[in-house]
Amino acid sequence: MVVVTERAAQALKAILDRINTQQGQCLRLAAIGNNRVGLTMDVQRFGDDVVRHEDRTVLVLDRRTSRVLDGVKLKYGGTRTDGGFTLLRKAKK
Repeated sequence: MVVVTERAAQALKAILDRINTQQGQCLRLAAIGNNRVGLTMDVQRFGDDVVRHEDRTVLVLDRRTSRVLDGVKLKYGGTRTDGGFTLLRKAKK
């Protein structure tokens, strides 16, 4: 499962609040090919791993994506030089 920092969870919730989503909608972190992932609007599906923040589902991942990204950290940098979401790979031993 992806490790989501507190700041990233807050940013995900802020996105959902800002775009005035329908009940049940959340963001999905999904593989889009060639070692790339993206965020898309979706709903939770059976078997998804779920990230909640302040009693709201803010992010879902299917099991395959969750396995591939197991231990990877999703962080958010909100400055001009460090803006947006970043995935940090776990250190190899």
